[in-house]
Amino acid sequence: MTSFPRILHLSTFDARGGAARSTIRIHKALLEHGLHSEVHVLVRESDAPSVHQLTDIPFSSRLAIAQEHLSMMRRQATGQFGGYSSTGQTGAQLTDWINNHPADIVHLHWIQSLLSIQDIASITKPMLWTIRDLWPLAGMRHMPDKPGWHRDFAHRHYEPAMWDSEADRNTWELKARLWTTPFQIITPSRWMADQVSESRLMASFPLEIIPHPLNGGEWQDMENVTARRLLGLPADGHLVAFGSAGGITDPLKGFDLLIQAMNQGQFKQSHPGIHIVTFGGLPERLPLLPSVPVIHLGHISNPDHLLAVYSAADVLAVPSRMETFGLVAAEALACGTPAVAFDQTGLADIITHQRTGYLAHPLDTADYARGIKWALNATDKEQAEIKKACKTQATTLWHPTTIAASYTSVYQSVLSKQSLP
Repeated sequence: MTSFPRILHLSTFDARGGAARSTIRIHKALLEHGLHSEVHVLVRESDAPSVHQLTDIPFSSRLAIAQEHLSMMRRQATGQFGGYSSTGQTGAQLTDWINNHPADIVHLHWIQSLLSIQDIASITKPMLWTIRDLWPLAGMRHMPDKPGWHRDFAHRHYEPAMWDSEADRNTWELKARLWTTPFQIITPSRWMADQVSESRLMASFPLEIIPHPLNGGEWQDMENVTARRLLGLPADGHLVAFGSAGGITDPLKGFDLLIQAMNQGQFKQSHPGIHIVTFGGLPERLPLLPSVPVIHLGHISNPDHLLAVYSAADVLAVPSRMETFGLVAAEALACGTPAVAFDQTGLADIITHQRTGYLAHPLDTADYARGIKWALNATDKEQAEIKKACKTQATTLWHPTTIAASYTSVYQSVLSKQSLP
């Protein structure tokens, strides 16, 4: 075995959403670190090197995948199961191809519709899984959103009466029955690691925490005036940015909490000309009437435009009820823009309170309003210090070289365990 193993990454997407973006960044970091890394995806949209779209998929699998995605979209539209859910029955029938691939290690990422529960159990190669949501620990749902979800789904002593449906329970039990041989789990945050450690399904699985990488060279902020002009945003007045791939009505992202905070904080009076700028989803009817104007930029696929959003904003609002990591917040910090979040879940690892942003008391919208004002009311000197701290933190914690070295160490550990008799 060579010192640098050959890695086969599997992901549903390579560009849609934070999970896909972080997968490609891990891949690029490994390539720069000297590893042989290749990514195979169900839907290819990026021009990243060594990324391949899977083409040899049986028609029956393609039909099942299409039906599952349609069902998922319907559930999301009606607000069921926190948006995304899957029984894990659908896969692209890739296990023979995976097991015969020359790679030394199989690295799973977000694999909705790509691999079924049975497929994952049938992989014979050394394997690890960087999990981006809670589906591996739960039943059908990817991001449970009801109170006590961790007791219902992840805790060792779950109560069967708490399942959403028979299908939900059957999905969990199928995982428990088939995933009997522990494999390496990677989480991007301490909070996610805690959920794995507390789960009945994966408490015995080997676990490491490795945050997602950010290439500082790709996140050089542009001048605020230039960024606003590029996006057609107001030249004057404060801008509070909010981003969500699922749009402003996704309850997990907490746009309703942001509106409450803005209304409570009376920002229209204290900060004339202030706007909320949303990005990452289609314009939707506002769940609450805000006291300040809202500008919808919609989905942004151009990296320069995404960089411009962070650079144009005075602060990024991330009022999420649950985040496994907080990639949008990390990207904003890399551009020198502070972020405001609640002091809970994965975001607690991203923001240093009153240094690179503000961590409000969980779900306390009055304190959240204070956090936004902390960022907006900073003096020029304080803003320069905050900007420097944000960039330093991004470079220190999420540099690709550091992340690639951490993954290389885990790969070697996985391979050494596999070689033991």
